[in-house]
Amino acid sequence: MHGESGGVYLVIGGGVVGLSIARELAGTGRHVRVLERLAIGQRAVGIATPASLGILIPPADRPSLFGRLMLAGCRMYPDFCAQLAQETSLDPGFRVGGGLHLRRKPPRLAVRERLVAAYANVGVNARWLDDEECRVEFPQIDSSFVSALALPEEACVDPPMLLSVLAESCRRRGVEIVEGVGEVRVELGESVTVRPTHGDPVREAKHVVIAAGTWSPTVLGARTAASMLVRPIRGQAIEVELDLGEAPAFHFESARDEKEYHVLPKPNGCAWIGSTVENVGFDVGTTDSGAQQLLAALAELMPAAAPPVRRHWSGLRPQAGRRGGPFLGPVAGRDDLWVACGHYRNGVAGGPISARLLVRQMLGESLTRESDGFDAAELKELWP
Repeated sequence: MHGESGGVYLVIGGGVVGLSIARELAGTGRHVRVLERLAIGQRAVGIATPASLGILIPPADRPSLFGRLMLAGCRMYPDFCAQLAQETSLDPGFRVGGGLHLRRKPPRLAVRERLVAAYANVGVNARWLDDEECRVEFPQIDSSFVSALALPEEACVDPPMLLSVLAESCRRRGVEIVEGVGEVRVELGESVTVRPTHGDPVREAKHVVIAAGTWSPTVLGARTAASMLVRPIRGQAIEVELDLGEAPAFHFESARDEKEYHVLPKPNGCAWIGSTVENVGFDVGTTDSGAQQLLAALAELMPAAAPPVRRHWSGLRPQAGRRGGPFLGPVAGRDDLWVACGHYRNGVAGGPISARLLVRQMLGESLTRESDGFDAAELKELWP
């Protein structure tokens, strides 16, 4: 990699958000380079899977900007994955398996009707299952769950497969992906200088996008990132030998620790269980206690199940230290430095739509509620 001037659009970070941005830019004919600190899909301890299970849960009718962003993200996924598959002849693991959101106490009728109507308002089908229906359709579930909201159109994608397919799509569109650059810093002057630990600095890039997840503030430096707090939150997940057939994804709150857990059926007779929520800084390692916590959650849902663990992994989720969702826009006072981070548990669901909106802003295109679902003025709420 050589120091160079002009022309290149530089993306720092090779996760779902960063690769989606690079792909969008390359699709407009721009010269794009991605700098990834390790290897695509790799974490500091060699784990090749993000913390996310890849479940795309559509939000109900929400007036917030973040709720609309996530809804738009879920809506674009079928076409997005179809395009990826067509471009690469690879499978990103997208499927529509449905979701079942379990309750231990049946909501009042008014609450049930209001929630179904809220989903209907955004074009999402939802229906309630009572205790008898739950027992008949899902006999393996513990009897303490007496009601459930079914979302038959809920989908999922396989995060490791998605990353691989995204990287291949980027390469086919001419994106240069440089892996193993180590820590990256930006220096601000008349232009932005990007200094990777390994490799020559890049000077006077046309635009620089920081999409480095929890490391984004570190890339920016303390003074510039003072208004952009992003916390690393570790999530652990496990894969177990548990054949659930064509069952939907199960979502429930633990009676033991009041945390939310997810059980996602996967092919080949296995299931993914996730995930923990741990404020442990940048420690991305797995722990025996984390695996036991997830197995205990599974036992609450399916007491008869005692499956062996096939795999155990972890990742750091970038939680924006403010209300309202991720940071998505230009760094204050700059028109050549952009940020896309802080999606927390929604990086997979929100990555592609965030990329599309950010690139439109970078290229100076106008956005309107009527044609794009968002306008430039309201997106300023997401600027750091």
